[in-house]
Amino acid sequence: MQSGSTTGYCDLTSLLIWLRHVLAIFFYGGLGGLTYAAASLLDGGKNAPGSAPQAPKEWAPLKGSPMQGYISGQVLIGIGGAMAAILGILTIGKAVGSSTGDEYSLLYERHLYLYSLCFVAGFISNKLLPAIGRNVQEQFEKFDKKQQQTDAAVERVKDRQQETEAKLKENREFSKLTVDVTTARDEATRLEKLNNENRKKPENERVTIDMLQAEKYIMDLEAYRKKFPTNRYLHIVLANLYLETGKREKGAEVLRQFIKNREEAKETNDDDVATAWFNLACFACLGAREKEGEENEKKLFLENAADYLRKCLTTARNAGKEVFAIQRSRATSDTDLGPLDEGGLRAEVLNEFP
Repeated sequence: MQSGSTTGYCDLTSLLIWLRHVLAIFFYGGLGGLTYAAASLLDGGKNAPGSAPQAPKEWAPLKGSPMQGYISGQVLIGIGGAMAAILGILTIGKAVGSSTGDEYSLLYERHLYLYSLCFVAGFISNKLLPAIGRNVQEQFEKFDKKQQQTDAAVERVKDRQQETEAKLKENREFSKLTVDVTTARDEATRLEKLNNENRKKPENERVTIDMLQAEKYIMDLEAYRKKFPTNRYLHIVLANLYLETGKREKGAEVLRQFIKNREEAKETNDDDVATAWFNLACFACLGAREKEGEENEKKLFLENAADYLRKCLTTARNAGKEVFAIQRSRATSDTDLGPLDEGGLRAEVLNEFP
């Protein structure tokens, strides 16, 4: 009985001693943290976060946090530091074998060691793991940003490559267009010469002209019109081919569409559009020749021709002195406008553009 009570007394006494030490660790550690908090506040002083003079001032170390939260945090840090110190002392003691107490003292010492280890581990992990996590997140964000920049650079390279390929394709198509239009122009010139010769001959002496090659060129040039709706040479040569193959109205339609395309593109006041109007005037004069003996229809063609010539000279004048001089000279001397001389229409138009 007596030994049992002594053992219980020893257990209670040892426990109280252990608790007293733990409370002392908490108290003095917290007191150290509180002292640090007070020193930080006094050392940091107050600042004014706002730019206005009436903006409230706050303690610099708080950085916007409430006072209670800041002090509590510093106290907890002090307690954690105290536990870390005790852990260090106990660890060193175990390493050098300095623990020589009785069985109960050793037991409570082990418990204190374990609790201190757990507490410090929690405190350290609370401090270190978020920092490690932030670092890992920052690394991932940096990698993701670099990856996005790389992807963007790759996309830009692809876009430039596509633009280059599209430009090369367009250049190849334009080169082919130039070759085809040049060849078709030569054919139109050949047909014009043959048709002019036939017009000078009696009908029974006129030669039959092979139009198959011209028809092929017409098909080729028609295929380009959608891709090059404002190209001067394409439309003028195509219109001339239609004219020389006996499809004058179709040729006039090509010229009118070309002028409309230029108007939509806001490219009207230049020699290209002036030339298209001039050719329309020539086409209308040719129509007037074909209507010899049909005075009403002939008159209508001549009126249209005079109107086209006015539009030609108006466009040329807007394009500049050099273009106007060229177009007025053509309007004065071109024999294709001969039918306009019969009623004095050519002189009338020219007098409007001195």
